[in-house]
Amino acid sequence: MQISHKTTYICTSPGVYIALSILLLIFPVDWVLSWIAAAAMHELFHYIALRICSVNINSISIGFHGAKIITEPMNPWKEIFGACAGPLSGFILLLSAHWLPKLAVCAFFQTILNLLPIREFDGGRILNCVFSVLFGKSVADRISTVLELVLLITTMSVGLYISTHNKTAGLLSVITALLLMHRSMEKLLAKPVNK
Repeated sequence: MQISHKTTYICTSPGVYIALSILLLIFPVDWVLSWIAAAAMHELFHYIALRICSVNINSISIGFHGAKIITEPMNPWKEIFGACAGPLSGFILLLSAHWLPKLAVCAFFQTILNLLPIREFDGGRILNCVFSVLFGKSVADRISTVLELVLLITTMSVGLYISTHNKTAGLLSVITALLLMHRSMEKLLAKPVNK
């Protein structure tokens, strides 16, 4: 009897080093390390959940966008289970607030961010899978796209409004604009070019 082990590759892009450098210029080292530890725990929980479901993991890509686990195609239930595992780690890390308050704060914000209904995030993936089960894949994609755009445009509008009264709140608008541009670029690159 042979047991086959598929190698999982971890790929890092230069963007991760640029993002880390920027974070270290802005925030104290202990906060950056807490953020990295919370993110690593988040991805570890995803990895464990996917392995429990016997999903083949091709690679883990770490870049400016964060981390992405590239897998074989999954059914919606396995994807929901795998996507829920990351935020679960954040809730578990909240229990460490008494001993490791910075880690708990970073885990809290990462969990809230990841539960937003944007398809690159866990909340969006979970919602899209639920819609796929209920309405089919094509309807689910349309519903998810509309929800995503409404959320991003609303968030950017609120950020712009707040930034007229508080200059530091403009960061919310910048982050939202970047997410909108990222979504637009993905859509453009996904379309085949007619020659």
